[in-house]
Amino acid sequence: MGKREKNKAIVRERLLDEALKLFSAKGFEATTVADIVTASELGRGTFYNYFTDVKDIFNAVIDRANNEIRTAIYEARKGAVTMYESLYVAFKSFFDYASHPDRIDFHRKNQAYIRSTSYGSDSIKQIINDLQGNLKSQKVIDAPEHDDEFQMLSYVLIGTPSELFLNIHTTNLNVSNEQMAGFLATLFTKGLEHQMRVMQAE
Repeated sequence: MGKREKNKAIVRERLLDEALKLFSAKGFEATTVADIVTASELGRGTFYNYFTDVKDIFNAVIDRANNEIRTAIYEARKGAVTMYESLYVAFKSFFDYASHPDRIDFHRKNQAYIRSTSYGSDSIKQIINDLQGNLKSQKVIDAPEHDDEFQMLSYVLIGTPSELFLNIHTTNLNVSNEQMAGFLATLFTKGLEHQMRVMQAE
C-alpha cells in the first residue's frame, strides 16, 4: 500500500471510529453527518469522499465489526475439536467482542438498524459461509440434500447470540460471557445431535 492509500485508510478509520462513538452515545437516528465531521475534525467534503450519508457509514461500522468478529472466531476455532468446542469459542468470541462498553451501548441504541443491516452485509455472508463449511466438515448435516436446513441453521446460529446479548444487557442480568457461550453451545449441540439422529433414521 502506497503512502496515499495509507493516508486514505487512516482517514476512513478515523471517520468510522468517531461514527461508532456517536452511534453508541446518540443512536443512528440522532446522528448527523455534521456530528461525524465535527467529531473527526474533518471537512464535510472529506466525509463524502468515503460515504454517501449516515446510513452508509453506519453500514460500514457494522461491516467492520463483523469482519473483526469473523477474524476472532477463525482464530479461536483453530484449537476446537468437537462440535461443542467449535460453537463455544465462536459464541464466546462474539460476546467478548461485543462486551466493550462502547459496543454494548451501540447494540442497545441501534437494535433495529443492526438487525436490518447485518444480514445483507458481505461480512455476515462470509461468516455464514465459514459456519456452513465448519458444520459440513463435522458432518452435522449432509449436503447438498439438506441445503435448506443449512441455511436455516446458519441464520439461527448467527442471530441467536446477538439477540441473547441484547436482552442480557437490556435487563442487566448478571451472566458472564462464558455462561452465555456455554448455554448456547450446549443448546445447539444437543439440538444438532438430535437432528442428526432424526436424519439417520429417515
